[in-house]
Amino acid sequence: LVQKKEILAEVADLAENALTDSLAAARAWKTISEMDESDTKAQDALIRLYEAGSKWDELIDVLDRKARFAEDASEGLSIRHRIGEICRTSLEDLDRAATAYRDALDLDPDDDAAMSALEEIFAEQEDWASVQDILLRRLSALEPGPLRVPTMERLAHLAEERFENRDEAADYWHQILSFDPGALNAYDQL
Repeated sequence: LVQKKEILAEVADLAENALTDSLAAARAWKTISEMDESDTKAQDALIRLYEAGSKWDELIDVLDRKARFAEDASEGLSIRHRIGEICRTSLEDLDRAATAYRDALDLDPDDDAAMSALEEIFAEQEDWASVQDILLRRLSALEPGPLRVPTMERLAHLAEERFENRDEAADYWHQILSFDPGALNAYDQL
């Protein structure tokens, strides 16, 4: 197995560098990756080739595999963010992007970047219940105090503008005033 992988790696290098045949190189690296899913050299080569060729679905498959075999949570988290960004920008597939960011939250439940991305995606999809869920998740991740104010402001606006629930909005504005009695914006909203 090791010898076969070495031969295929040589074929891939030859195809990519001497023949400038990235398709043949990708096939050789993919064969290695299928033989040994944890082969990071093959994964890295496929990532480079698929990204250069804008082969986004194939790239996501390799990145997903790389995330599963990541040695630490921060590497897996970074890869999940990258998958989310590719799905969101290159594929314009918000559902797949949301799945990637949810996977990131599975690795780190307090990941603010993933929560921000999900909030934006759900707002773009006009999925206001999911926006509210992610804001409540963010709120629970924050220590009680002034750091909660921006999230509570967004929740108050969401309650009033999207759910037409003035009572819930007022509750958020009152909570804001309990943390910051000088919050003029909260007084204006009440």
